[in-house]
Amino acid sequence: MQRKKTKENGHWQYESPQQVRDLLREMAEPEYQAFASRLLPGEKSVWGVRLPKLRRLAKQIAACDWQSWLSHEEDCCFEETMLRGMVIGYGGAHAELETVWAACRAFVPRIQNWSVCDSFCATLKVIEKNREAGWEFLQPYAHSSREFEARVAAVLLLDYYLTPEWIDRALVLLSQIRQQDYYAKMAVAWAYSMAYIRFPEKTGPYLEEGVLDPDTRKKALQKIRESRQKPKFQKDVTL
Repeated sequence: MQRKKTKENGHWQYESPQQVRDLLREMAEPEYQAFASRLLPGEKSVWGVRLPKLRRLAKQIAACDWQSWLSHEEDCCFEETMLRGMVIGYGGAHAELETVWAACRAFVPRIQNWSVCDSFCATLKVIEKNREAGWEFLQPYAHSSREFEARVAAVLLLDYYLTPEWIDRALVLLSQIRQQDYYAKMAVAWAYSMAYIRFPEKTGPYLEEGVLDPDTRKKALQKIRESRQKPKFQKDVTL
């Protein structure tokens, strides 16, 4: 299937959800499907579309009527859910903030694996210029009892709030994420490890024994040891 282009500008035009699904099937690779499925245990609808191709398609949808595409209810596969999160990020870069947050709030309950979560967060770069608004947006997820909602908060903190202006508040909020399922805890550990690399003096006290739950602390310290990045100053924490 070839992508339709307008005579006026030569740009691809969005027509329907089925058009996008046909494109996803066209881009799918059986060999990559087997590889990707192994990374997503329990996910039964992986078609095998590589991330660079998904990003290109997401940007094309975002340049058209992206809110119309988001209005379809059901996602046919893992890649369509991934695409949905990316479209919000790319389309939201030039939209009203309330439109972006509304789309995000509708999307977050769809997140059922780490890959969709992390790609969605990484694409939501509107937060870089609107950190106060983004901070308010992520608050409910930091205190959520749902695994991937808590992971959204942790990954957004990691992606956008480990800065000199925000690190103190980010560390406190990370410590308040208490969701105990695996992917939430691992995201918190990941965020603490990167916070330590960038701000060891501020982060060190949170990694002392007895502050975090043992599993999260152990994983954070492991990630610090394995990191190729070295902190400018190493707090007296047993690594």
